[in-house]
Amino acid sequence: MENNLTMQELLDMQEQELSKINVDDEITGRVVKINHDSLVLSLEVGFDGVVPASELNLERGQDIEEAYKIDDEVTGIITNISYKDATIKISVLKLEQRSDLKELIDALEERKVINVHAYKALDRGLYVQYKSYTMFMPISQIDTKFVKDTSEYVGRDLDAYVKEVNPRKNRIIVSHREVAQEVLDAERKERRAKIKAEREAERAKIKAEREALFASLVEGEKRKGKVTNIMPYGAFIDLGGVEGLAHINNLSWTRVESVESVLNVGDEVEVFVQSVDPETKRIALALKDPDQDPWKLIADEVSVGSVVEATVLRIIEKGAFLQVKEGVEAYLPIGELSEGRVNKVEDVVNVGDTVKAAIIKFNADNKRMMLSIRELTREPEEDLSQYMSVGDDTIGNIGDVLKEKHLNRYMVVTTVGFIKRGTLQPFFERLDQSNIAYSIFQDVKPDPEISDVENLKEYYINEGCQGLIAIGGGSVIDCSKAALACVQSSHLNVKKVLETGRVSKPLPLFIAVPTTAGTGSEVTAGAVITDPIRKRKYALSHLFLIPKYAVLDASLLTTLPPKMTAYTGMDALTHAIEAYINHFNNRKTNEYALEAIQSIFQYLIPSFEDGSNITYRLELLEASYKAGVAITNNYIGYVHAIAHGIGGMYHLQHGMINAIILPIVLEEYGDTITKKLAHIADIVGITGHTDQQKAEYFIKKLKEINRTLGIPTSISEIQDSDIHYLAIGAEKEGNPTYPTPVTWDVERFEKVIRKIQQGYSV
Repeated sequence: MENNLTMQELLDMQEQELSKINVDDEITGRVVKINHDSLVLSLEVGFDGVVPASELNLERGQDIEEAYKIDDEVTGIITNISYKDATIKISVLKLEQRSDLKELIDALEERKVINVHAYKALDRGLYVQYKSYTMFMPISQIDTKFVKDTSEYVGRDLDAYVKEVNPRKNRIIVSHREVAQEVLDAERKERRAKIKAEREAERAKIKAEREALFASLVEGEKRKGKVTNIMPYGAFIDLGGVEGLAHINNLSWTRVESVESVLNVGDEVEVFVQSVDPETKRIALALKDPDQDPWKLIADEVSVGSVVEATVLRIIEKGAFLQVKEGVEAYLPIGELSEGRVNKVEDVVNVGDTVKAAIIKFNADNKRMMLSIRELTREPEEDLSQYMSVGDDTIGNIGDVLKEKHLNRYMVVTTVGFIKRGTLQPFFERLDQSNIAYSIFQDVKPDPEISDVENLKEYYINEGCQGLIAIGGGSVIDCSKAALACVQSSHLNVKKVLETGRVSKPLPLFIAVPTTAGTGSEVTAGAVITDPIRKRKYALSHLFLIPKYAVLDASLLTTLPPKMTAYTGMDALTHAIEAYINHFNNRKTNEYALEAIQSIFQYLIPSFEDGSNITYRLELLEASYKAGVAITNNYIGYVHAIAHGIGGMYHLQHGMINAIILPIVLEEYGDTITKKLAHIADIVGITGHTDQQKAEYFIKKLKEINRTLGIPTSISEIQDSDIHYLAIGAEKEGNPTYPTPVTWDVERFEKVIRKIQQGYSV
């Protein structure tokens, strides 16, 4: 039927078919003819399609005949429709470019890597091919390194990022440099990760080896090591993977001025393991042989009372340090240089002098020795204990003693309260009846100050007094001691005597009548005076300060307020405990201290609750006296060293301060006093399964007693800014003269004072 169609009808049908397609439409045809410059396609629309070779996207140098065969299907984009000759021009290249362009845009937007082929080199870059698109790679984007010759890259396939796509300008820019940089970065990251892993593995290995070495260390054993670092305070020594510190004090049994004088970095040494702390991983080492401890060796040779030859090593304001033998240093106080007054240590001894001296205090375990030159020449002293009067209403017996002395006038030092209450009126009447002349001084502050001492000294001299009777608490008796010491050193002002602590002569007749059971000042060799301007306390100490007579009259204590009973009782307890746990004790000291502790535990709280009971009061008076005898023989300790500074700065009651500090300091002493505290616990009836448990229960009991007596658990008045100053003062007072169980430095004192500030828990 179609064969019967006219030409016009055929043309109309062709036109109708052509109207169904448009330029830019996608169309598929079959190859019916292959020319050298084109392909001819048979199309379903009834027309032929022509694909010029330029629109085929052939590979460079490739012929059409190599790429296509008859009957191959080819798809492209219609670029032109010719109605005149009934042909349709088709571009395979444009179809591919449409798809490729979308890929390039996606690659740009999503930052995808594409692979391009470099085919042409220019001075300013490379022409590269991606599928149907030719693109440009600027020379700056070719590589991470400087590119001198772009031709070296021709023929290479390169990964690249699309940097710009502009079809209108036929401009597409790509970068291989950024891809290469990321590869380098990744490789570097991988290398770093590998190195890190290797290092961590090595560190883990070293750590394991160190831990194994650390675990193998045994205290007391000898090890070989190498000096790795030197500091002013010691040397760090490598034991084969772990380091320990050999403190300067542990380099030799003799005094070491500098670490460099003994060791150098790189030295191979043999050391002794002193201690190993598993928690802090700290190792303490020593070059000195513990078996050659000169203190242990000398303990077999000398004791208290032995006379030794010693060489003066160095001099301080309050004494000198002497070498008894290599590694053994002893302290010689200025008061032990001579019977007479000594203005300067250098007036008697100088560095390099060899002197003979008696050992008056010695403790090898704590490495402390005290010498006395004066002891070699001193006459035996009269036993003062025979003069102690004890009982109820014994103050009147003083008149009998005064009659025997035949002195012209006495000074009675007391308080305004006693005068106003008339408590001492019978005593004064007895003096009048015996025709004993006296003057009364009643202006002593609770914490006697320098001005109180000055006033009493001047009044004593102006009144022509030849003896003194102190009736009061520790403040009255201490002020009297200091004033009499200044009377005997009248060429010096009061402040100078207090600052130097010099007591040059025995005191005039001195009778002490305590009205509190706490200070023990009636039998002690010390006195404490406050400097309100400098906010500190001066502690005088000398056997000359012990009163000639001590009169214990319980009737004078019956009106003592409960609070003062508590404070003074805990003060006496502190004296007794410190005397017992200090190192320079003896049998007499221990007996007196333990008896005092036992009595205070038994009678303090009952006396606090019932102050009118004469029996309780007398027991506490005797306990305070015995505690005073004990500290005269064995000194006070760090409780008092700290308390003096706090009291001077904040004007707090001394006994209260001691009560708060006491359990804290005992805890801080630790194992060094466990056995002694356990023995005290046995004495006062505190039980426990072990010495450690007894010691802990005893300290707990002290806290409970404080609570019963209404004593605070802390001293909140302490300011943070004052702690360092207080620590320096305590360290200066306590070292080296106080024979404490351990020796603390300023840092340790600061730690303890902070605990006192914060308080303890009951």
